[in-house]
Amino acid sequence: MEGLGQGVASVGRGLLSGVTGVFTKPVEGARKSGIGGFFSGLGKGGIGLVAKPIGGAVDIVTKTTAGLET
Repeated sequence: MEGLGQGVASVGRGLLSGVTGVFTKPVEGARKSGIGGFFSGLGKGGIGLVAKPIGGAVDIVTKTTAGLET
């Protein structure tokens, strides 16, 4: 059960990080590189919105499997 709990927490962190990245990455990019950086940051934020929760889901499987093996 501990592995499952850690995996669920990882998905939650990934989802939160992905959602906040949609807003923070364009602002960071605009500060560094102007309008081009804004659009670059928007792309990075969008990718993170998908990739980070998927990474968390992989963690659920990995940690749950590791917990079942012990």
